[in-house]
Amino acid sequence: MEALGFLVVLIGGLWLWSTLKDSNTKDAQFHEYLQKIENCKYLHHYKRTAIAVDPKQQKLHLYADENGKTYDFSDVREWKYAYLTGGQILGAAPNLASAAQTIGANNHNHRNNVNGSGLFIEVRDIDHPKWHIQFQYNKHMEKELLRWMEILRQSINESN
Repeated sequence: MEALGFLVVLIGGLWLWSTLKDSNTKDAQFHEYLQKIENCKYLHHYKRTAIAVDPKQQKLHLYADENGKTYDFSDVREWKYAYLTGGQILGAAPNLASAAQTIGANNHNHRNNVNGSGLFIEVRDIDHPKWHIQFQYNKHMEKELLRWMEILRQSINESN
C-alpha cells in the first residue's frame, strides 16, 4: 500500500515538474519576443498575447498561441473587437444545490465572456490567418479595445 502511495506521489510530482518546466519555457519565449518589439510606438501584452505597431516600418507584430509573427501593414485584412458581457443568472436559490448550480453557471458564463473578448486581427497568412489578442477583462476593457481600434485605423489606413 505504501508503494502505491509513493508511486502516486512520484507520478504527481513528475507531472507538476513537467508542467512548470513547460510553463517556464513558454514564458521565456514570450519575454524574448517582447524584447524584440519593445521599441514599437504602440505595444500591448497580456497573458502571453501581444500586439505592437511600428508605423515607421509599417509593421504589425502579433503574438498568441506561443507563436509570434510580423506582418506588413498591407497583409492586414481586417480587425475587430469583442467585449462580451451578460449571461449572468440572478435570483435567490431555494436550496444549496440550486445555489451551487447558479454559481457554476455564472462562473461558466463569465469564463466564456473573458475568453471570447479581445482584439481579433485577420491577416494574409495561410498558417495563422486570425489572431486573438487578450486584454484584461474589467470595466476599462472596452475603452482600451476602442483605443487599439483607433491605433490600427490611423496606423494602417493612413499609411497608404
